[in-house]
Amino acid sequence: MLFRSNSRLSRAQLLSVFGEDVERNIFNIPLAKRRAELESLPWVEDATVMRLLPNRVRVAIVERTPVAFVRQGPEIGLVDANGVLLNLPGASLEDASSQPDARTAPHYSFPVLTGISTEDPQSTRAARMKIYMGFVAALDASGENISHRLSEVDVSNPEDVKAILPDPASEGAETVPGGANAASGGADVLVHFGDGRFLERYRQYEQHLAEWRAQYPRLASVDLRYELQVVLEMQPGTATA
Repeated sequence: MLFRSNSRLSRAQLLSVFGEDVERNIFNIPLAKRRAELESLPWVEDATVMRLLPNRVRVAIVERTPVAFVRQGPEIGLVDANGVLLNLPGASLEDASSQPDARTAPHYSFPVLTGISTEDPQSTRAARMKIYMGFVAALDASGENISHRLSEVDVSNPEDVKAILPDPASEGAETVPGGANAASGGADVLVHFGDGRFLERYRQYEQHLAEWRAQYPRLASVDLRYELQVVLEMQPGTATA
């Protein structure tokens, strides 16, 4: 049996689909059924199964491409652009809580995405991922990879995409995924981007952040959804701006 795939699925995981076909006549292997079984695996986006005479089967796999981290219960997993939830590579497909091998698991640099849940139907996850992908594409339209600066993105409200951004003065310090910057004592800022004009609103945030920081050192969030005003919110225990 010949396999062609990327690096997320092991040969053993692929072979498990064909366990019943060992020593079976090649013409008795149900190719369509095996293809469907392969495509039921979370990491498999598309599969091709074909006979190679006289006695081989060729399997080609196209694997899914993750675009963000996502919380799956107590664990952190991955999600692709269509809202398909994925276990971290190296973890067992049967046991999503098993830990990947650090020596073989790839390194990802994604924001943590909230507003996506295992309880959501696929259609809901797909719709919210469309919002997320549009948000990222808008921020990166200038070629500056602004999306790489995002710590966390919340797409639970389609009318208000929210993102946690680190203070540029503290970038490079250790950051906990989805949390505050460890070296700055909570310098990360929650930014409300609304439902459009994402790059324009990011530029507004970038242009005025130093000014806001100087006036309000305990700045916690910036709401950019309104045409004629920006709403600033302070950390708990601080007078509201």
